[in-house]
Parts: sequence; C-alpha cells; structure tokens
Amino acid sequence: MRQPVLAAGLTVVTDWRQAAWVAVGLDREATWSSLRDAALAIRAGARFVATNSDATLPSEEGELPGAGALVAFLRTATGVEPTVVGKPQVAMFEQALARLGIIPAQAIMVGDRVETDIAGGQAAGLRTIGVLSGVSSAAAFAQAVPPPTWVFDSVAEINLALFE
Repeated sequence: MRQPVLAAGLTVVTDWRQAAWVAVGLDREATWSSLRDAALAIRAGARFVATNSDATLPSEEGELPGAGALVAFLRTATGVEPTVVGKPQVAMFEQALARLGIIPAQAIMVGDRVETDIAGGQAAGLRTIGVLSGVSSAAAFAQAVPPPTWVFDSVAEINLALFE
C-alpha cells in the first residue's frame, strides 16, 4: 500500500503520533509493533480505512489470514469501525466502470467469496459469477440471496464456456 499512497502525493509517517490516517490492506509482513502503532494512532484520532474486509484468502495450503483479519484485530483493539473502500463497497465498482467507460449491464463481477465479491457486484448492478476455486462453496453460493448469476468450478471453466 505504500506505493499508491506515495504516488497520490501523501506522506507515510513512522511515528504513530503523526498519523492522520491508518490504511489497512493485506500486509504479509505485519508485526506486533506495526499493529500496536496502528491501534495507538486510531485511538488518538487517526481515520481508519481498509481496502477490504476479506478475513481470509485462498492458497494451495488452505485459507490464510487476509486483510480482514488485520482489520478485525484493529477493530477489536480500538472499538473503531473502519471505512472500507474496496469490495463490497459500490463506489469501487462505480469507479471501475467509469474508468472502463461502460455501464453495469456490460460488466460481470467474478469472485470466489459470496459476502464481498458477489454482494458487491450485485449491489453495483452487475451480473456475477461465483467460482468454486476459492473460498465460498457451491452451497454458500446457492444460499446467497440473491445467488450469483452463474457459478463455475474455476476461472478456466468460465473461459471455456464463453469462448469455446
């Protein structure tokens, strides 16, 4: 996250007392010290923003802690709810559509998680494809209200269905 923050002309501080914002995303190098500093900054009044709330992310070894796990740690430690700017927030989808110059009817959200990928796409008016190669199961997709428009075993299967 450091690169986009710097590219936007913002400054990254190392002293939590100087922080106006705490931005949390997937940090594979998070330490007790960095989480401590983030919690102290939030408790001191820094705005708390999260890229997404996915508690886990799929891997070949199984589900690993995701950005949402760090967000949950800080939410628990501070009692402060973050502003989530990524999925499932509609604004993220609207910005993507605007950048592509298309309307919701021309786009499809593909995702492996009912509560963020599919829910966010649906809230933005997109058709959705659930893929079973990640977090949510076929049963979870079937129980979603509403369910995804389509469900495929994998992204490769989507490619076969659309182009072959």
